[in-house]
Amino acid sequence: MPPSGGVAGGISAPTASRVVYDFAADRSDPSRNGAAVKLFWRDGDLRLPLPPELVGRQPWPFPPIGGQLWIGDDGKLVAGIYGENPTVLDAERQRELTESPPPERYPRSEGVYAEWLAACRGGDPAGSSFAGHAGPLTEMVLLGNLAVRLAQPIEIDPATGAIRSPSVPAELLRPTLRSGWSM
Repeated sequence: MPPSGGVAGGISAPTASRVVYDFAADRSDPSRNGAAVKLFWRDGDLRLPLPPELVGRQPWPFPPIGGQLWIGDDGKLVAGIYGENPTVLDAERQRELTESPPPERYPRSEGVYAEWLAACRGGDPAGSSFAGHAGPLTEMVLLGNLAVRLAQPIEIDPATGAIRSPSVPAELLRPTLRSGWSM
């Protein structure tokens, strides 16, 4: 599915965009249980319709800067933009999880800013490290930006990261730099 979003004059980002990412099944990553993942990225004022489970329960979309809606095989979950206040939308299931939480798999965070400051001060590394989180997330978002700019889907080789889409102009992938500059 091609991405949507209007580019203002062709030189700046659109005021809103919607990009669909399809991640193939991967048996090498145990955290994903090998399942394929489809992720919908929306920004600007492109909003999902209010899930029926939230009618009358809270403002939509999440104020003031957005949030997350996860739809899985076993239900739906909402959380703030940084994963704060996760809530299962099935009230009975949320009650069960609150009364008898599953064992923790990952250390709990005091928040992204507190983690970052602690890491800067020599503490534990932030949970969203450059190599394990921020780098791959940035690559994903930049591919979405490229797809929006070209108004077409972009396909990559998951093993190498090489772009398979033949219609992507080389100068967008490896721009010519001015004399004296290098990457």
